[in-house]
Amino acid sequence: MSVTSSRPVVVGVDGSGAALTAVQFAASRAAGRSVPLVLLHAVSAREDPRQEELLLARATALATDTAPGVEVVRRHSAWAPLGALTAASLEAGLLVVGMAGRDDPPEAGGESVALDLLEVTACPLAVVREPQRRHRAVVTAALTDPALGTRVLAEAIALAEDLDVPVVVRVVRDPHGAPRAADGALADVLAPWRGRFPGITLEPIDAAVSPERLLDAAEGSRALVLAGPDGPPRWDHLARRAVHRGPCPVVVVPTDRARPGTGSHPAPDHARPRAHSPGGQP
Repeated sequence: MSVTSSRPVVVGVDGSGAALTAVQFAASRAAGRSVPLVLLHAVSAREDPRQEELLLARATALATDTAPGVEVVRRHSAWAPLGALTAASLEAGLLVVGMAGRDDPPEAGGESVALDLLEVTACPLAVVREPQRRHRAVVTAALTDPALGTRVLAEAIALAEDLDVPVVVRVVRDPHGAPRAADGALADVLAPWRGRFPGITLEPIDAAVSPERLLDAAEGSRALVLAGPDGPPRWDHLARRAVHRGPCPVVVVPTDRARPGTGSHPAPDHARPRAHSPGGQP
């Protein structure tokens, strides 16, 4: 039984090494879910059309080499990258972006598209760094609030099914977040999943861990899945810290309060269409 949707996987493409690593991750996810892969490129007014074609051709070749048979759709947008990706998230089942700058302090990511997407994405967001170390064949699911546990576990199990690996569930203490999941609440969240997915090994960790220990434990996992911010931007939010540190591919599941059109704060100015292309659409 699958928990994946029929919506496409969308990946941002800009020609960087991190973006190409993201293309490989996205292609594998699209193939595992039997959905199209959309390569989305935000076009600069100064970009040579021949350069754009070369960039998309390279990404297409990498995607089909990674996942032979995957359906690849190329799209370009005259919007700024954040605006184009935010709009794409409204129709996507998973949005994937690459990220560099691991050595920057977490509070210095004010102009990071990946970090800004945490606040506005309408679908789960996967942030992939390059290169990634792999030494743990598991998907780690971090629970900070029982109310969000079902949504986080659904995405974690979808990845685990795709990768044919178990899910390790960890309860996280976050002093800024919602009340922590107690042992009983965690058991209630896990119970229906155990019955529906007997082929997925759920391994709850009884003791709650600090955010630092969670990120240490997730190092080298196939993916870390956790809930996104549910309020105003805060550089020390667990999801932002996880994306910035990048212990493995990080998949952030948006909360209702963080989704566009559900009362979230406005997108930053650089998420809006570029001034030179009025009326441009993603």
